[in-house]
Amino acid sequence: MKNYTTKLHQLRKDHEFMIFIEEAMKIPAKTQRAKCVIEATKRDAYDDVQCRFPYYITYRDLMALIGVSKGSVSTAKRKLAEMDGMDSKKEKVNSSGAEYIGEGNGSVYLYYFPTYKLYAELKDSNYYRCNIGKTHNNVEDRIDLQIGDQLPEKAILQLVMQTDDCETLEARIHTELKRRGRWLDPADVVGVEWFETNPAEVKDIFFRIEKEPV
Repeated sequence: MKNYTTKLHQLRKDHEFMIFIEEAMKIPAKTQRAKCVIEATKRDAYDDVQCRFPYYITYRDLMALIGVSKGSVSTAKRKLAEMDGMDSKKEKVNSSGAEYIGEGNGSVYLYYFPTYKLYAELKDSNYYRCNIGKTHNNVEDRIDLQIGDQLPEKAILQLVMQTDDCETLEARIHTELKRRGRWLDPADVVGVEWFETNPAEVKDIFFRIEKEPV
């Protein structure tokens, strides 16, 4: 696996990358294939930002490239992070209580920081600052990239709404929350995906959207 990583790290042309993929697909064990490709992309993205190899690879694309199931890719990615001692998700995102609803290859997620919820509780409010975003990849990976490295507490991943059209679902949830006056003005916060809401309200909006006729 190390030799494949070293080889990809030296590549600079798209056609050379395709040769690497062909070689990687010859590895017998499917999980090993996934680990090989994931490690190579991760190392190259961190070590050489000038490389033309794309940093983001969707599960769907990776599955097509190496012929494995989504579960195998997830397992390989987790094991690789543990092997390298770089499991930043474990350090920065608490997903132990996350609720998964819906079905599909994409996700719309909700996370918050404990301090926001505690502050709301001190004010006897059920609404607190939550980030609602979307991704076609692993949700924890997306949050990990989004929140930075210098934080006093972990992000709490509370709700994941799975769908095949996460762009539309995210837009509709955002629109409804804005209609209710929940959106936090970007002039006052960093980012455009922060809302004064809670998982129950967003979950209710999701099910209302799901029940609407196509």
